[in-house]
Amino acid sequence: KVLGFIIANGVPELRRHKFTLQFLRSFHNALRGKKPGLWSNFIKKSGKPLLNEVERISKARSRPTEEFIEQIKSSLHSLFLDLNKTILSRTGSNFSALTSRNKLDKLPLNEILGKLEFPSILRELLDGENGENNSSSKINIGRLFDNLTFPSIAALLIGGANFVSTKVMHDNREFLNYFAAEVGELQHPVKILWLTDTFNDKNGIAVSLDNYWQEICNRDLPIDFLICDNSLESASHLKVIRPVDEYSIPVYKDQAIRIPNIMEIHEIFKSGGYDRIICSTEFPMGLAGLYLKKAFNIPAYFFMHTDWVEFAKQALNMNPANINRLTRILRTMYRSYDKLFVLNSDHKDWLTGRKFAIKPEKIVDIKHWVDPLFSSDIAPLNEKQINERRGFLLLFVGRISEEKGVMDCIEIFKEVERNIPDTGIMFVGQGPAEEKVRKFLPNAEMRKWVDQKELPDIYRNADMLLFPSRFDTFGRVVLEAMSCGLPVAAYNEKGPKDIIGDSKGGILQSSKKLLAAEIIKVLLEKEELRKMRIEAVRRAEMFNRESIFSHFLKETGLEVL
Repeated sequence: KVLGFIIANGVPELRRHKFTLQFLRSFHNALRGKKPGLWSNFIKKSGKPLLNEVERISKARSRPTEEFIEQIKSSLHSLFLDLNKTILSRTGSNFSALTSRNKLDKLPLNEILGKLEFPSILRELLDGENGENNSSSKINIGRLFDNLTFPSIAALLIGGANFVSTKVMHDNREFLNYFAAEVGELQHPVKILWLTDTFNDKNGIAVSLDNYWQEICNRDLPIDFLICDNSLESASHLKVIRPVDEYSIPVYKDQAIRIPNIMEIHEIFKSGGYDRIICSTEFPMGLAGLYLKKAFNIPAYFFMHTDWVEFAKQALNMNPANINRLTRILRTMYRSYDKLFVLNSDHKDWLTGRKFAIKPEKIVDIKHWVDPLFSSDIAPLNEKQINERRGFLLLFVGRISEEKGVMDCIEIFKEVERNIPDTGIMFVGQGPAEEKVRKFLPNAEMRKWVDQKELPDIYRNADMLLFPSRFDTFGRVVLEAMSCGLPVAAYNEKGPKDIIGDSKGGILQSSKKLLAAEIIKVLLEKEELRKMRIEAVRRAEMFNRESIFSHFLKETGLEVL
């Protein structure tokens, strides 16, 4: 579908734009040593850097072959980067008016997603040959389309040539690996590049990835993380590239979307001698991972951290038609990877079920572990203080947003407080629902994100962690709390269900009413609460770092190290 779409639109658009054709001719001629013609003197200032690179290629044609090849590589990278910046700049300028007038927040998401089924020729969307568009969005689609034709086609040609040439060179990789294994010589060393969009952010995914990174550094394993970020610097086993552009989206304002340079990622993979990849976020690094898999003919593994379908239902209020569309997109992506690491049994069943039909042998059930600072050795130290304290304290830790169930926390707490008046509640985190929480619970203690080192004391001085989320794939705060001897009250869903299991270290129920009733019952029985604390620690100890990480190494081909 994608290839047909590109051809159907690329060929007619190419014929409409004489400048694009002229540029491509000049690029082709430069490879034979011919400089751009007189027409290059009349192009706009913005196009001069591109032609300068073309001219450098033509001049290098007379030099030794090695120098000519190096110049081509350098110029291709510069051209591709400049073209991508042009595409993003021109696209961004057309939407800046919407952003400045705060209209982006009010766009009907379901209506927009419902129009993603484009006709085969995009110009059919335009009202007339001039490309005038009278939509309420005030975006001139025709002008936008004309402005993007040249950089898009040129970038596609350069990037496509780089991809195809790499694919041809590595087409026999699987056979060569098999041959090397049979003769016992010249095996390619196992070396993994781990791509992710989130590493330095304030969320559970970033904390979990940091745990893996620390373990990789401690063991000096042949695994490097590759992230796209403007603030971090490269470090041991951590490679950082700068984004070509960065956006914040209305629905998730504290999580930026960073656009990487795919040719820079390509070069890092090639020069680093990697032979496989792991990816742990869907877009855009997920697409970069598939690019590397296809170009270099390598094994590619995906680490699922987020249930995007459930997120779309709860946070984005998508209608069933768009949920199906999102499911098809995810199915295409997940099926393209060789292995999928999942964090709960529900996800495993979901992926092997009718909608995705992924083979069970491609699914790897894995868990997270928590930092040793969340230790059972420390938890009992504050038990006396907890028992002597007047009243009870309920705790919520995480993103303060509706999809995390904070509104359910309000109702649960009010029911508990009605039965046990001397009960308080604390929220630790930030998010879009903070004002709603303050409105309904003016006496609640609200704390912003705290350092990981402060969390153990917060857990140990509470009586019950509330985790009313229905879409979390794991819920590492559940494991953190239980490691510190804090029982957890959660819905019988995905991650919490697998963490708490059939132990008595937490409460699993299907509704707010049942959860509140169970919390009240436990808090009124101090001996029952004491037993739950002990059982929570015992259950948390089953999530052992050594066994989990060894399982991870085995599944990625590094078990021999």
